[in-house]
Amino acid sequence: MKGSRTITGREGRCPLLALALLLALACLAACAADEAGDQAGPSLVIGIGRELYNGPDDRTYLHGSTHTWEALTYLDQHLRPRPWLARSWTSSDHGRVWDFYLRPGVRYHDGTPFTARDAVFCIERIRHSPKYDPVDSYRSVRKVEALGPLHLRFTLSRPCPFFPALVSQYHSPIIKPGVVDQAGRITRLVGTGPYRLQEVRPGYEIRLEAFDGYWGRKPAFKRVTFRLLLDAQTRAMALMAGDVDAVADVGAILPEQVPDLERAPGITLKSREVATTHYLTFNCRRNPFSSREARRWLLGQIGRQDLVARMAGRIAIPAHDSYTRLAADYAYGLLNTPAQAGSPPQPTESPLVILLHGGTVQRWPYLDLAQAIQQLLVRSGLPTQIRVAEAGAFYQALKKGQYDLVLSPNTLMTGDPDFFYTYYLASGAPANPGWHDAEVDQLIAQARQEMDPARRREMLMRLEKIVNREAPLWPLFHEKALYAHGPRLAEFDMDYFFRPELLSARPAALESKP
Repeated sequence: MKGSRTITGREGRCPLLALALLLALACLAACAADEAGDQAGPSLVIGIGRELYNGPDDRTYLHGSTHTWEALTYLDQHLRPRPWLARSWTSSDHGRVWDFYLRPGVRYHDGTPFTARDAVFCIERIRHSPKYDPVDSYRSVRKVEALGPLHLRFTLSRPCPFFPALVSQYHSPIIKPGVVDQAGRITRLVGTGPYRLQEVRPGYEIRLEAFDGYWGRKPAFKRVTFRLLLDAQTRAMALMAGDVDAVADVGAILPEQVPDLERAPGITLKSREVATTHYLTFNCRRNPFSSREARRWLLGQIGRQDLVARMAGRIAIPAHDSYTRLAADYAYGLLNTPAQAGSPPQPTESPLVILLHGGTVQRWPYLDLAQAIQQLLVRSGLPTQIRVAEAGAFYQALKKGQYDLVLSPNTLMTGDPDFFYTYYLASGAPANPGWHDAEVDQLIAQARQEMDPARRREMLMRLEKIVNREAPLWPLFHEKALYAHGPRLAEFDMDYFFRPELLSARPAALESKP
């Protein structure tokens, strides 16, 4: 497969080439010094392990971590909706009508005011394009209208109990309509966030500057740079060398890097439970894992908690729910690893394939986890390969079913279980692994519109029990993400959606000159 590599036995990590790294870091330091010398005011450089520039043909152009755009609502630490560009909301007609009252005084980066008509445009852009909304989140929306400059109304065909959470963050990004072309592409990013885009250098960095007209709290840093450092060792070395001020993102620091960072002078290492869960997904379309017994056999053999503790202990929280336990209203703790039972399935004609996305192996200990599972399968008489594929080849293999097991993460972006079930387990779901169940489809549809909280909780509990029994995919662990900053920062944190908290970040006090 083009864009992939296959591992047939245990493959260790490449040793760090100190000289090459020092030369690269010297170059980074020179660039940072030039930037600091050319511009006045405090600046912040954050090292990341993935590209935050998504391009014009994307719903947001830049990742939400950049704080360049905003949405109607955000979620709190319990994944419940809270005001953002919408300061309040009400529902009527038994959850079929939702009125949002927008925050006054909000302006775009070009100084023009944000209105309800703009919000209508942004929502319509997303809901009418499968490209921007692959799970059809707005399927029940009949009409979106502006009833006044700051009054936005959604009229639904059926009730939606979690609608304020549904329109959070990526589901309602506000981008100025004038910079969106007829095809829906963003020609340049003009948002309402505390930072505006200064420059994108794809594959290297994103430069931002503070927006003086921001409606909310003003950030302390005049400039923020997100620097792409794909290699995990390079990220850690750049932080310790002072070439970046912080390393912050989900999967940005690996567990094995903790001892070195803890010993490094001036480095503050932190952790934060985030809304990301890591899964082992079975290809239920073909043998051997089309069989429930084969799936449950493997889960019983793995010894999930021991395996995760050994491979990912510092970042792992044992998963007993299909999605993050931060969703406090829907964390039931029902999933328990099946007891070891039965014999291994018969070998297939070709080796089994454990598929990994190449972008994940430098952000989580997926390769170690995959190799442990590979060894278990081989000892049980099931020849197994690990295939590491780059993005295009990875998604092509998923689409064609060219795998047996996949390790992958998912973040509960709306804070509601419907987001998980609609994405993974409903028939026709984008990431459905070839497993279908009529009762599951019925429960998902019923829970999506059940306004009574107690009855809805009961439906979702029944869904969890089916997942526990059938195991088409299995949560290995919820993530406790590691992040760190250097001595130039007095205050720096990251939230549960792994966004650097740029509004509260503060530089260390400057030493007084003699």
